[in-house]
Order: sequence, then structure tokens, then C-alpha cells
Amino acid sequence: MKTLTLKEWSPQQVQLTNPELARLLSVPKLLALTPHEPSPGICIVRPGSVVGTLVWPELRVLIKPKVELENIFFLLGFRGGLAKWTDEAFPYKAEWDFLRAIVWVFRAEMERGLRYGINRSYEERAEPLATIRGRLDIGRQITIWQDRPFPVECRFVDYSENIVLNQVLRAATARLLAARGLSFDLVRSLQHIASELSMVDEVHFAPSRMPEVTFTRLNAQWEPAFRLARLILSGETLRDETGVAVGTAFTVDMNVLFEKFIEEVVAEEARRRGWELEPQFSVHLTERVKMKPDLVLLQHGNPVAVADAKYVELDEGWPNANVYQLLAYCIALGLPRGLLIYASQHPPEVQLVSGSGTELEIVGIDMSKPSDALLEEARFAAKRLMAHARAASGIQHGTRPAVANVVS
Repeated sequence: MKTLTLKEWSPQQVQLTNPELARLLSVPKLLALTPHEPSPGICIVRPGSVVGTLVWPELRVLIKPKVELENIFFLLGFRGGLAKWTDEAFPYKAEWDFLRAIVWVFRAEMERGLRYGINRSYEERAEPLATIRGRLDIGRQITIWQDRPFPVECRFVDYSENIVLNQVLRAATARLLAARGLSFDLVRSLQHIASELSMVDEVHFAPSRMPEVTFTRLNAQWEPAFRLARLILSGETLRDETGVAVGTAFTVDMNVLFEKFIEEVVAEEARRRGWELEPQFSVHLTERVKMKPDLVLLQHGNPVAVADAKYVELDEGWPNANVYQLLAYCIALGLPRGLLIYASQHPPEVQLVSGSGTELEIVGIDMSKPSDALLEEARFAAKRLMAHARAASGIQHGTRPAVANVVS
């Protein structure tokens, strides 16, 4: 199998056969292709913000992010409150393959849970039986069987391993076993896990209709595996022009992941300080122009602070369009200042918009730092937004970065 390694937002010149070209053209949302005119068979391939692994029978594409793979797993885990996936689960430094990383971590979490045996729980069930068990469901009995005495429609509580949690875990295991490009060791481990779940019903879960499971101290050890299973089942199936499944994509949109991470951190800080957070707050700039800022803090329903989170290439400067967009948010919401949060190493600064007095504060979060430092910088950005809210509501607040540049 040929492996093509790319980097997010970075165009790369590659030699492709016609079948390989057809594969890449089938995922226009993930990859942009431009022919290299002087050289037949050579294309310029440019990924966007989506990173991960695409696997077809004859081709594997690795789209690497600007940040470390372990930080991606930290952000994924943070959303579920499970920022515990470390080097013990996958040798991040040794190779970059999002699919293999998922399998390694999923295997580690499943083996950790199976030390205590497969999870079982009490669940209410309704089945037609030869004899009465539990209580008779008279309504279903009359509707389905009318005057027949057997079978008997019963409702009862059963203590079983055939529960939603295990059904999701089995479906995720089957999905990984169907993927190509895994080592023999990983496949053998997944087959062992599948055998442990063999008594669980095989259920197909649509990515848009994944079930929720309530976790308590009795099943808490299974929560990391369940969160990973949901991630696995949300992976895209790659299809050919006839609609037949020919491959699998395990990818993450870094734009969305970064924005959701910032949203979680800001929400936590807002709850602690008594503010209301409204993500994707709807506001009109004009009668026809509708905007949705990423983060808006409210006090009694009134906006008091606004922020926008942007994941950009780490070596880029400040795109003016983002500054203009934040200024539009401030004007539409009637706020004197706004916050722009970038995935960048840029130090905090405040830009003053000449002629309006509006302040646009910029805060960078260094995505290359270890998870603890990354989280600390995100919390600093959240605290800056809280400071904006306090200032807008007339409450005394601490010092802020000195005004640096004037935007005209």
C-alpha cells in the first residue's frame, strides 16, 4: 500500500497514478488538487484544516497537523472531560497515523476496562415469551396477538451485558477491524476484544444519532472507551461513484476542535464567575447581514463581552479579515471591546480602532506546548473575556495589556 504524507494547509507536489488521482478527487472537502501542467501525472495537493488518516485498498493518506498528535488527543479528551490519554497508549513520537493512534488508545482503554470483566447492568426489556416473566403488557398483547394466549408480551428487568454501552463498543471494534493498514498485533488485539463482546447484539449506529450513556462510579472505568467509540463511529466511509464503500476516513477538523476546546474552557470560567455564555450568538449587522460570534457573554440576557476563536497556521500573521469581523461584532452588539483568540504563539496585545475608540484584544494560545501549559493559556484567554464583561457591566477590573497598534 502506497503512503502519501501531507501537512495541513501545506501544498505538496506528488506523483499520482490515475486510480490514485481518482481516490483523492473523491474527497474534495478534505483535499484540493491542482494539476502541474508541465509534468503529466504530477499534481499539487493541498489539505485544509482537516487532519487524520484516509485509507483505500491501494492508498493511505496521512494528513499531519501543525501540532503534536498527543495534543490532538488532549483536546479530544478534554471535550469529554477525559484528558488522560498519554504516551503509554501510543508512541506519538515514533509515527504519525491518526487511525493507528485511535486503535492503540481504544485497545488500551478496552483492556483497562476488561480487567474488571465486561460491563453488565439492569435494563428494562419488552419481549414476547412462552411464559410470563415480570409483568404482562396487556396493551401490546391485545394489539399484536388479539385473542391468542401465546406468546405472552412481557415487560421485565434483565441483568445483562447486552446494553447500549457494550453495543457501541462492539460496533466501534467492528469498524476498526474493517479498516485497512493495521498491524497484525493490533488486529489480533481487536479480535480478542470482539470475542469478549460476542454475546452483545450487533447494532448499526448512524453518526448523527449516537446514543448517550449515563456514567456512575459503577461503570466510570468504561467512559474513556465509550467516548473513543463514539469518535470511531463518527468516522466517514469513503465511497466510489456508485456509492459502494471502498475505504475509511478517520479525521478531525482542527478549526472545529480548537473552537470547541475554547468554548469548553470559557464555559467553565463563565459558570465559576456567574456569567451566561451563548455560543454562536445570533446578531444582525444590517437588516440582511446576520452574524454568529463564537462566544458571547450575557448579563440578564444582554451582551457584555464577545470573542472569536480562530485556528490558523502557526507561522501566519494576523489576517485583517478576522480583525474586521471582530470589529463588526463589537459594533452590532454595542460593545467597546472584543477578544480574538488565535492558535498562535503571539503575545497578548490590544489594538485600538482609530476614530471609534473600540479596542480589539488579541490573545495567542501556543498549541505546541504540553497539555498543562496549553490549558493554562486557554484559561488566561477566558479570564480576559471575563475582564471585558466586568468592564462592560461597570465592575472594577484589573490591568490589561497595553494598547499596542492602531487599526485604521
